[in-house]
Amino acid sequence: MIRADTAGIGNLARDLARVVADVPKTFQQAASSVARASGTEAKREITAIYNIKQQRVGESLKSVAKGFEIITTGKAKGITLQQFGGRQTAKGYSAAVRKGARKLIKGGFTPTKFAGVPFKREGSARLPIKVLYGPSIASMLRNDTVRERFVLRQSIRARDELTRRIFRELKR
Repeated sequence: MIRADTAGIGNLARDLARVVADVPKTFQQAASSVARASGTEAKREITAIYNIKQQRVGESLKSVAKGFEIITTGKAKGITLQQFGGRQTAKGYSAAVRKGARKLIKGGFTPTKFAGVPFKREGSARLPIKVLYGPSIASMLRNDTVRERFVLRQSIRARDELTRRIFRELKR
């Protein structure tokens, strides 16, 4: 049996009116909170597939909340193969861009003068040489597997955060 008296209905109406007035602020706070967590989620998803440290991924990530929208971007500058666990071998330079898939670049080398940065000759002559790069953080974010997992985790986090904040407003 449910009992409702006039005072209880009036209190409920006032509480609901207060919550409705605070909804835009609550949505903005939830978006800001999810944007802060977005960097962590992106780092986790990228490092689950690619052989790179989370700290290096974090240096190239940026997440902001604009209104109710969360934008996560990565720098498009390439990352040297050195960051992907690269090492000099007798046959060339070896690196694992994706976890568990080490590749050999024949003729790759790392001069001591350049602190282990990998190079490869353009032709048969001594010069020119080019730096060996792997994918950028932006291209890692565009990877279908990373993007699907990231969007799923973000939507779950956004739903949970918004639900938590709305219930908190109702309890006040």
